[in-house]
Amino acid sequence: MISDELLQQLKTWFISYSESFLNLSESYRENIQLKIDHTYRVIDEIKELSKSLDLSKEDTNLAEVIALFHDVGRFEQYAKYRTFSDKRSENHSIIGVNELRNNHVLDDLKSGHQDFIFRCILYHNRASLPINETPKSLLFAKLIRDADKLDVFQLILNYYENKHEKRNTSMELELPDNEGFNYVIFNDLMSERIVLFDDVKNLNDFKLLQLGWLFDINFAHTFKKIRDNKYISRLLKQLPLTTETLQIDKKLTLYINQKIKQTA
Repeated sequence: MISDELLQQLKTWFISYSESFLNLSESYRENIQLKIDHTYRVIDEIKELSKSLDLSKEDTNLAEVIALFHDVGRFEQYAKYRTFSDKRSENHSIIGVNELRNNHVLDDLKSGHQDFIFRCILYHNRASLPINETPKSLLFAKLIRDADKLDVFQLILNYYENKHEKRNTSMELELPDNEGFNYVIFNDLMSERIVLFDDVKNLNDFKLLQLGWLFDINFAHTFKKIRDNKYISRLLKQLPLTTETLQIDKKLTLYINQKIKQTA
């Protein structure tokens, strides 16, 4: 379905399209470049993940295309709204699919193959996956969700751990950085439920939501990378030391160790 030649053509289009947004002012250019770099790292993550699952060359190329375009809507979103917050603007996945359609990017593919890629892009940032999908669609949706989270974990931790150097409110989705957290989110984490963004009221809540991504991880490879890079403990260090955060630490440590054993 996706030949090496077509994959290279799609990468060339992405370069031209994404870099066309770098003519914004310097303060905005930084955030556009951030999303360009994120895309390339997610491609690397999904290729590693595909290798760990022994996917075929054809399926690996397909996964790479989904990774290439999973965040393509971020550029138009930021140019139009000056934010990466879907809540404050539009769902960036929908923007991305519309951009791909309007620019006829996947016209060389059969309509069924185009639709498959579009669905995976639309699913990558949903709170949960649909239950009425084909096994193959769910597999590739899980691939992009895991690969995306792996890079975002590292991206946000690099930011949080060096925040004293320069604050970027776009990385924080313009959320207030005040004390406390929403106890609904604490209960979600302790019940191993995905945190809903509607419950996020401040930056602490957002960090707790990011911790809750652990309950949406699908593959042993991903769990091991999260553990080996200490993403959970490092993110917990960015939150106040309280009885609740100690409980969350214990819960998530137990959860990830159990999952690694189950998927080994």
